[in-house]
Amino acid sequence: MATAKKLYLHEPESRAMTTWRSGVSAPLLVTHHGRVELGNGIALAAHLGYLTEPAYLAALKHLKKSCSQRKRRIAAKRRKRFQRA
Repeated sequence: MATAKKLYLHEPESRAMTTWRSGVSAPLLVTHHGRVELGNGIALAAHLGYLTEPAYLAALKHLKKSCSQRKRRIAAKRRKRFQRA
């Protein structure tokens, strides 16, 4: 059985999404499922040899940091709204 070796960005739908995303300047909201998919994509790239181990670990660290910063910003906005009410 042949296995497909491809990354998400090599798929036609992903290229279309990348084109659309390049025109949007605001950050996109990412659900928990989306975060898991990003992590899976990074792991797949490492598994297929597109990323070295240091690059893989740096990418995961950056993803975790980005998500944590986003959570803090959302929490701060909610606190401000609650205090105004």
